[in-house]
Parts: sequence; structure tokens; C-alpha cells
Amino acid sequence: MYVTELLLLQAKNALAHALQSFRHDCDLLREQYEEQREGKAELQRELSKASSEVAQWRTKYETDAIQRTEELEEAKYVL
Repeated sequence: MYVTELLLLQAKNALAHALQSFRHDCDLLREQYEEQREGKAELQRELSKASSEVAQWRTKYETDAIQRTEELEEAKYVL
């Protein structure tokens, strides 16, 4: 009876230790997940901002190109 109780106690302690270890691992993974999620959100904000800037520059250069083309056409008629 004593040996059985000792084995059960050892098994219980081993399981308690394993559970504590798994909880710790779970906490670490949750923390890493949150960091990754925050990083992803920041990258998405930066991508959105960069895309907006690209659209603004594209519009500016397209407008400038149209104006320059019109100026060149007018200059051709003058010559």
C-alpha cells in the first residue's frame, strides 16, 4: 500500500509539474502572439500610408505629365 501511494504521489507531482510547464509555455506563446499581432497591425498601417503616398505621387506626376505634354504641343504650334 505504501509503494502504491508513493507512486501515485510521484505521478501526481509529475503531472502538476507538467501542467505548470504547459501553462508557462502557453503564457509565452500568448505573449508572442500578441507581439506578432501588434507588429502585423503596425505593418498594415505603414502599408496603407505608403499606398496612399504612392497614389498621391502617381496623380501628381500624371497631372504634371499631361500639363507638360500640352505645353509641348503648344510649343510645336508656335514653331
